[in-house]
Amino acid sequence: MMYWIGLGFLGIVFIAAIIFSSIAYKRQQALYLKRSQIRQHKRTLEELNELQHTLLRVDPEMELVQLIQMKAVQIHQKITQIDPGATVYADELKNQSERLKQYQEKKKNPDANYALNNDNDIEITNLHLNGIFKMLVKAKKSGNLPEGRFKHFAGHLQNLKLNIEVSSHRHQAERYLAENDRVMAQTHLKLAREALRSTKLDFPEKAEQIRELTTNIKQVMAGYIGEQNKPKSNDTTAPSNTTPAQEKVAETEGLKKKF
Repeated sequence: MMYWIGLGFLGIVFIAAIIFSSIAYKRQQALYLKRSQIRQHKRTLEELNELQHTLLRVDPEMELVQLIQMKAVQIHQKITQIDPGATVYADELKNQSERLKQYQEKKKNPDANYALNNDNDIEITNLHLNGIFKMLVKAKKSGNLPEGRFKHFAGHLQNLKLNIEVSSHRHQAERYLAENDRVMAQTHLKLAREALRSTKLDFPEKAEQIRELTTNIKQVMAGYIGEQNKPKSNDTTAPSNTTPAQEKVAETEGLKKKF
């Protein structure tokens, strides 16, 4: 009798251990899932922050900045829903919501500047602008962005990329001219002109800008040719009136005298 009682007790303990182990495992799984979701949201926020930083640097308009900030606020809301007890996430949501309000009150971004310092900056900026375009495509496909708004933003990004490329190459040309490097200055002016020629965008000032760049290229080249033809200041040798044939005869006579 005692044997069966002991066996039953062990069975109860074993079953209880399985139940508690299952509960602990499910809690660990839930915690892991929660942390994984938060990490994913944080990575998305970092990407959005990079895109927004680029826009604040180069875009004089605020619409795309506001759109990205709205998405950031939505992600912060999801994080607080995942972990409502964490005050740090609630505080961050409050800060981001306040930032969105500030951006929505601004119509223009006076600190924006199309001109970037080097080709690497242009490449990184274009990469970020392409990332924004992909985000817009995804929002349109999911039904969160109307077709009209998508076309508006897509056109704005095209104009922005062109303005950045032309202005940046002009800026670099001016810098090289200041350093008296006319070859590199001309190269960047040609790149600016090619950007205007190759774009499918059409606007009233396009032809005039191309003509202006062509004139600038000719002026830079004329200055370069002038510098190449200018006598060197340390060359004190008087010009010779002797023809190549006369020089050859003199050289031959000199050799005869030696022998």
